[in-house]
Amino acid sequence: MSNCKKATKEKSTRLIVAFLAFLMIVSTVVSMNVFTVAKAADDDISISSADTADSKAAEDDEPAELAEDITKSCEIDSSGFNNARYLTDTSIEKYASSSSDGATVTIKSDVPIGSLYIVFGKKAGEWIFSAGNIQKMCGKYGFLHEFVDVVELTGEHQTEITLTFPGKHTIAEITVFSGGKVPDNVERWEPPCEKADLLLLTAHSDDEHLFFAGILPYYAGELGYEVQVVCMSDHSYEYIRPHEMLEGLWVAGVRNYPVSGYFPDIYSESLTEAMSKFSAKGYSTDSFVEFVVQMLRRFRPKVVVSHDLKGEYGHGTHMLTAYALTEAVAVSADAEKYPDSAEEYGVWDVPKTYLHLYGEGKITMIWDKPLSAFGGKTAFAVSQDAFRCHKSQHWTWFYGWMYGSGNNKIKEASQIKKHSPMYFGLYRTTVGMDQNTDDGDFFENIKTYGEEKAEEEAAAREALARLESERAEREAAESESRRLESERAAAESESRRLESERAAAESESRRLESEQTEPDEGKSASGKQGVIIAITISAATAIMCGAVAINTNAQNKKRKRFNKYKR
Repeated sequence: MSNCKKATKEKSTRLIVAFLAFLMIVSTVVSMNVFTVAKAADDDISISSADTADSKAAEDDEPAELAEDITKSCEIDSSGFNNARYLTDTSIEKYASSSSDGATVTIKSDVPIGSLYIVFGKKAGEWIFSAGNIQKMCGKYGFLHEFVDVVELTGEHQTEITLTFPGKHTIAEITVFSGGKVPDNVERWEPPCEKADLLLLTAHSDDEHLFFAGILPYYAGELGYEVQVVCMSDHSYEYIRPHEMLEGLWVAGVRNYPVSGYFPDIYSESLTEAMSKFSAKGYSTDSFVEFVVQMLRRFRPKVVVSHDLKGEYGHGTHMLTAYALTEAVAVSADAEKYPDSAEEYGVWDVPKTYLHLYGEGKITMIWDKPLSAFGGKTAFAVSQDAFRCHKSQHWTWFYGWMYGSGNNKIKEASQIKKHSPMYFGLYRTTVGMDQNTDDGDFFENIKTYGEEKAEEEAAAREALARLESERAEREAAESESRRLESERAAAESESRRLESERAAAESESRRLESEQTEPDEGKSASGKQGVIIAITISAATAIMCGAVAINTNAQNKKRKRFNKYKR
């Protein structure tokens, strides 16, 4: 029976081992299949992601859909305008004027409207855009040429919109576009710079493309610097020139709306004559300086560029503009001078001031290099394109100076010898003199606001990364400290446990010793008692034996005596 039980037990053990082996094999196979499926899924995801990225890249490479001019297909009704036909006659030469407060233009279109382009005839004010239940106030900056992104404004394309113009407004042209990217010649102005890398101070609205040809296309268009144009003359008295100014600046790559002074356009042939003529009109020389100081403090330019002190060809307003700048840069950092603008904008010390054709600190600007931002055109060629927008000035000698004539066409800035736009001088600097004078750069020794911001952001990222690293190190140190504390606590606990066990062992040892000592003492007492009893018994036996012996001896004596007597 015992052998039978043993055999059965061995058989059961073998079955269990076989079953466990089978489970291990199945688990391995399943794991391999799961891994294979997971890897395949990962591969599919990777391929899908790559396909998506390729598709996205392909989409990015595809040109954006171009917006179409749908003005002619729209139903446009106006109310409160004189000469309303000029609203959409495709020309800015003439304009419609609002005859009442609250004049309106309603535009309906079967094609969804994506954007509007409104060219105001004269100075613009705020106006109201309405579509359904949506009303938005527009015209905050008073742009003469205003682009309205309807989708951005309302969140979707619209098929009916109403424009309401409170007060007096003049509108030269309204163009309606479908959704998509509008043509490049549609001006989408940004407000004037908050801080300008370069401020170009001109006397008149065409000078920026003539004596300063190349500056705007290169620094604003090619490099993307923050460039602010300030024109001393108020050309709003001449209907067409403000429009020409905006068109020319847009062609030259400027995107921040220009600022114009309040001084009339007065011709003179010397500085003293200019001062006298402007004074007679109520504009003191100090008012010129005050205005320039205000512009320097408002825009805080790293570099400011302006006219020849001799007025290029001897124009008194050019001279007065340059003179006002030299006076302004000397005091713009002094809060006590012209305190109103100091209170409004703070003070500013311009790092570098350049004057056209100035005789000291001379540098040569190369404007005949191709620019990628303009499809390979040179900065000078782009300025030529920009001056073409100033049609009202093409009757002057500037036209031949800029483009040449006959077989002597001007195609490069280097061809212009008189009043060349390539030559400047560093009038004032707080950052040292230029070293590269043959191929000059107004920004030598200067960091733009964009570069400073990039450095600050990089420094902030580095500081954040350093703080994150320090935090991680601190957390690691705290974790290590907690681990060591845990180990110390465990060691103390183990020490207490061992101490407890040692104490228990000592207690047990004492108990065992105590138990061992008590039997020995009992045995010793019992032995002593036995000895005493043995001695007592022995003594009693000896006494008894002695008594018996004495008694026997006495009996024997009696017998002997008895026998003696008997005989």
